[in-house]
Amino acid sequence: MEQFIPEKEAARRLPDIIDDLTEQGSRLVIERQGHPVAVLVGVGDYAEFLQREHDVASAAGQTHGAVLGEDVSAWLAVERLELRLGMGLLSLFDPQAGEELLARLRAVRQGLALRLGIVAPSVRVRDDMEIPSNIYCVSIREREVFRWPIYVRHILLAGPKFPPEAFSGVQVTDPFHRRPAYWLPDSGAALPEDPACHIHRPIDVITRQFYQMALIRAHEILSREDVHILLRHLEIREPALVAEVVPGVLEVAQLHHILKRLLSEQVCIRDLSRILEVVSDHAFLASDIEEMVVVLRADMGETVCSPYLDGSRNLPALTVSPSLDHRLQGVLFDPRSPADIGSPVEAAFLETLETQMFRLYAADIEPVILCSNILRPFLRRFLASRFPTLPVIAHNEVPENVTVQPIENVALP
Repeated sequence: MEQFIPEKEAARRLPDIIDDLTEQGSRLVIERQGHPVAVLVGVGDYAEFLQREHDVASAAGQTHGAVLGEDVSAWLAVERLELRLGMGLLSLFDPQAGEELLARLRAVRQGLALRLGIVAPSVRVRDDMEIPSNIYCVSIREREVFRWPIYVRHILLAGPKFPPEAFSGVQVTDPFHRRPAYWLPDSGAALPEDPACHIHRPIDVITRQFYQMALIRAHEILSREDVHILLRHLEIREPALVAEVVPGVLEVAQLHHILKRLLSEQVCIRDLSRILEVVSDHAFLASDIEEMVVVLRADMGETVCSPYLDGSRNLPALTVSPSLDHRLQGVLFDPRSPADIGSPVEAAFLETLETQMFRLYAADIEPVILCSNILRPFLRRFLASRFPTLPVIAHNEVPENVTVQPIENVALP
């Protein structure tokens, strides 16, 4: 197999080139200004080519980086948001589908700006020979946070109900709602329409899951530089407020941690002006990030609840019974990590909640869980790894013009 690659690209893709040249029968043609300058058959040839170019550059008083037209400092950059595709998924980047996928990823960034008030970095999309061919991965700051199988020329059936044809497909588990889904070959035949069964193409699956993962991990995406940019934009409109709070009440680093805590529970930070006003009013809490977040959430009740309201401003909720709320306070206030407690109350609560959530997800209902303001931060931290998309809201965070719609009560005997 023969590949042609520009010289500048060769410098940037050094690890990939080495992998390519280790394959038997691979030949790499290095081009400079559209003309071939070297034909490489193995890794040894590439090493000789680099050494020869280095010698030429040294004689001319240049650096090797200058010969290859690449600043080596660019190799030190860390990708903040990356989508890697197994080699079997490259067909998603044919001229038509590739444009659609990139357009959808841009829409995801716009959606994050509206939903959470952050400007997500550009998404780098690349192939990866080291992962299984039908797998795609999401990485934040080059740390993998998610992977899932994609079947090209298939459709994914997801939802509480499935047609009989679904059960002949490949069964997978929805990573966010922990319910079954099925990949079926895309034969082009129309499936029976059912509002309880959702049909997704591979590109739909990637973009929907990418958006959901970005929501859950938004606090890891927000950088200190992003906070500076948000403050500079606000300073144009409200310079006195910014000067009063930063650094008058707290430093940018403290504000960064507060915003990350809000984002970790998918609370929108777009109204930064209001956030700074609340921080200024409660300056005595500036050194206590957790307490400041509690105060902010109570003040921002509309922002906290609005993503989960229906058209009549009802809030579908699982309510924690007062007796269970009290018992959980005794368990989750333990200074040890909740994962290390393993109390009978904790185990029974998790078993009950998982049963109820499975039943509700199967009915296509996505509620919040409602509890006391004392228990709320501890319960959220306890449930975060098991139910990453389950919002935990305190009673005092529900606005007066919102009606709580109890779906089920979480209680123990």
